[in-house]
Amino acid sequence: RLVRGSHIGLQRVAKSDNAIAYFDSGGRIVFFIPWGSRNQLTLVGTTDFDHTVGPDRVHIPPQEIAYLQGIVHTVFPKADATPISTYSALRPLIGGKTAGSATSTSREHRIWNAEDGVLHIAGGKYTTYRAMSEEACDLALREAAPELASMHVTEGAVLTPPSADVFSPENAVENEMAQKLSDYLFVSTYLGYEQRWTRETLEPVAAEMGEKLGWNEARREAEITETLSSLIHSTA
Repeated sequence: RLVRGSHIGLQRVAKSDNAIAYFDSGGRIVFFIPWGSRNQLTLVGTTDFDHTVGPDRVHIPPQEIAYLQGIVHTVFPKADATPISTYSALRPLIGGKTAGSATSTSREHRIWNAEDGVLHIAGGKYTTYRAMSEEACDLALREAAPELASMHVTEGAVLTPPSADVFSPENAVENEMAQKLSDYLFVSTYLGYEQRWTRETLEPVAAEMGEKLGWNEARREAEITETLSSLIHSTA
C-alpha cells in the first residue's frame, strides 16, 4: 500500500530547540521540528494519504499544503505559514488498499528474499530504520558472506550532528561521490530545501562544484538549468 507523506519547510516559527508534537481532531500527529543547516527553519509534517498515480509522480498537492498550514495557524497563530519548500515521499506499507485509513495502516515491516534473488524491504518508519537496516544486512550476508552476518559494529553508535564542512560542495564531491549539482543539493545535503533557489544563487555553487569536477561552461549551465527545472516551489 503506497502512502504519501508530505512536509513543508517554513521560516522558524518557534524559538525553542525542542520538537513540538500536535494531534489534530482526528488523532493524527504532526510535528514541528527545528530544521536547516543553521536551525533557521521549521519542518512541519507529515501527512498520510493513499498515493494512486504511480511512484514517478510524487508531489504535495494543494490540499495537503492547506492542511499543514491550518495546523501551523492553530499552534502558532501569528506565524508566516508560506512554504519555503516542500517535499513528499512514499511509504511502501504492508496492507491492502482498502485496509482502513492510510494513517491507521500498520507501520510494521517485512524483509524477505524473493525467488528472483531480490531482497525486498516493505513497511517500517523513520524510527525503526536502523533495526531494519540491521535485519536486511543480516539476511543478505547469510548468503553472500556468512562470516559477517550478525556482526553489528555500529549497533551502539550515537548519531551526532554534522560539522559545518560537510555542507560544502568540496565534501560532496570528494567524500559523497556527488557528480551533479542536484546530488549536492538534495542527496549529500538538504540545502536544496532550505531556500528558494534561482539561477543567480545557483551559479556560484555550480562554479565551485564544476571546478572540482572539471565542468566547462556548457556543463555548468546545463546543471543549473536541470536543477531549476526539477525544483517545485509551492506557495500558499
